[in-house]
Amino acid sequence: MIVDACLSVPRKIVGPFIHLHDGSVLDKLSGLRDYKVVMILFPMHDTFYKNKVSQTDLFDKKCTISSVAILPSLLKSRSEDDMLKFKLDDIRLKWEEGVKIGFVVDLIRLSNVANERVLIFCQYIPPLRLLMHHLVSYFGWMEGCEILQLDGDARDVELC
Repeated sequence: MIVDACLSVPRKIVGPFIHLHDGSVLDKLSGLRDYKVVMILFPMHDTFYKNKVSQTDLFDKKCTISSVAILPSLLKSRSEDDMLKFKLDDIRLKWEEGVKIGFVVDLIRLSNVANERVLIFCQYIPPLRLLMHHLVSYFGWMEGCEILQLDGDARDVELC
């Protein structure tokens, strides 16, 4: 069919990372559970969030919430004083300072033990790219081998 022909290239690209199925297999998995994870912002994240949210519209607020949970360093602006910039630069590459990064790193560690894969969906590109940068740095992964980012960007990525 035409649909199958059109989907063959994306299936080939994501095949090494994602198990493809028609959906019916999920009905047979008795251990499958849905969980809701609520993450509490660290005090530093909370301060940056409260300062930024009052200045933005609804779309920007949602992006701010997502960004600040990854790392406050995504929220740099020209109006910040030197001390604030120092704090942000100081924690930029420390994954332990990010609520979501810490959660994802722990989840991936546990998933690796069980030989499972982790899919991460993110509505906003900047937090996703920073998260990917930290995962590449922390686990020593290579983009296109152990980690793959699918978005609207048309850049070339070598696949392993």
